[in-house]
Order: sequence, then C-alpha cells, then structure tokens
Amino acid sequence: IDKSRSMQFDEPSKLELGAQLAAALGYIALSGFDRAAAGFFAERLDSFYGPVSGKYAWRGLWDYIESELSAARQQHLADPGADAPAMKTDFQALKHLGKRKPAPGLTVVISDCLSDGITAGLKALSALGQDVSLLHVLSPKEIDPQIEGEVRLLDSETGERREVSITPEMLRAYQKKLRDYSQSIKQYCLSHGISYISLCSDQPVEEIVLSGVKSAALVR
Repeated sequence: IDKSRSMQFDEPSKLELGAQLAAALGYIALSGFDRAAAGFFAERLDSFYGPVSGKYAWRGLWDYIESELSAARQQHLADPGADAPAMKTDFQALKHLGKRKPAPGLTVVISDCLSDGITAGLKALSALGQDVSLLHVLSPKEIDPQIEGEVRLLDSETGERREVSITPEMLRAYQKKLRDYSQSIKQYCLSHGISYISLCSDQPVEEIVLSGVKSAALVR
C-alpha cells in the first residue's frame, strides 16, 4: 500500500480506501486457508506484516493496517517543507520485497501511481514469481477538478508551491494528460500479464472487491 502524502488527498482519502481494500483482501485470503501479508511503502518498503495464516489471524493483520494508517495520518499533519520523514512515492522500493523471499503468489499493489519508476517496480515483483495486480486509485478531485481562476497549488510530497491561473482550456489539457498517463500504465500492465484496475477513492470497498473477484484480478 502506497502511504505517500499524495495518497492522503481528499476525503475519503486514497490511503483510507487502500487500507480497507488490503484488510478485505486479507480476510478473503485467510478465510480461504491461504496466507496473507501486508506492507506499506513510500520511498522505502519500511513496514511489513506477515505472512500469517488462519482465519483468526485477520485481527492481527487489521490491527497492523490500522496502526500504519494512523501513523501515516499523523505524519501527514507535518508541513511537507519541514524536517518530517520523507513520504514521496518510489516504486523502486518494491524491489526490496525480494529480501523477504516471498513464496510465489498474488501481490496486489495499491497506489495513485504519482511516481516515477512504476514499471521497474512492477517488473521486479513479477521477477519474484508474483502474479501482480495494480489498483490505481485517484480521487474525484483529481479526476474532475472543480477549480478556476487564480490558485496556489501545493505538491503534497515535496512541499513545492506554485501560483497558477486555471482556465477551462488548462483543465481540459490536464484531464487529457491524466487519461493518457493512466492509459500508458494500463497498457504496460496488460502487455506484461499484470492485472490493472482503475479506481476512484469514493467507491464502496464491497463493490471493488466483488468486481475484482469476479474478474479474477484479485484472486488466484
């Protein structure tokens, strides 16, 4: 689960949806007598839990996810320009999963993909013998921003601020660039045997899980 600052944008945040999805998928795996593990990454894969097995292990998995979610929220309250720990996304961090020598299985990556090195990180997971699914989460305000006029934009991960004048033409150009960017990620995934699901952070978790299970993108 990507825990970078950009994942905490909007309400409900993309990170909250990611945590709920991870918990739901963990429950499904453990109820089916599979093993489950979870980890959070930003610039590093610095937090990991499991693997665990057995239906009753879900409580520990959920406690871990809830604890990491709470810690990320607290860290997000710090000014990105202050001396707070880095919370930028780096998909290269997924390479460090190899240190844990995971057994072949399904790895689901949940991220807004606002990062460089996405393909390298996904490729590294595939090289570890993992079936990979990417859940690409964006917020309603990112998909269809309702802003205009003079605004000050803040890069939540770097702290960079920029004053811009938003026009309808600029919004259309932004939306086209976002669609093209998302499509390029999807095309990479499909051409490399990686399942890809595009999500909005206000979608109900139950709807996402059921559609993912039916399409076999979230189960193996």
